[in-house]
Amino acid sequence: MNLVHAMYLNSAYEPLSKTEVRQALCYAVDRDAINNFIFGGKSHIIGSHMIPAMSKYYEPEAETVYSYDPEKAKSFWQMPDTQMALIWKSPFRAHTAST
Repeated sequence: MNLVHAMYLNSAYEPLSKTEVRQALCYAVDRDAINNFIFGGKSHIIGSHMIPAMSKYYEPEAETVYSYDPEKAKSFWQMPDTQMALIWKSPFRAHTAST
């Protein structure tokens, strides 16, 4: 069975309208840990809204644009006009950190 699971963010709303906030989220989410925890590591993680079967529109290089890097995500806190709380996932509990 082929299922597609996705999370989309509405960038029309603050603070998601800021590129830096969306980038920080991309670095803050451990997609491999989520894949392992929920799907037993069997899911194919993609970097765009198109699945590989849609080869005309799929961009495989998008899979490696963002990797899990909480330190890089935190670096976005230092940017002017960017105030956010970072949430990262563990299999046991959610952690939050803010500036």
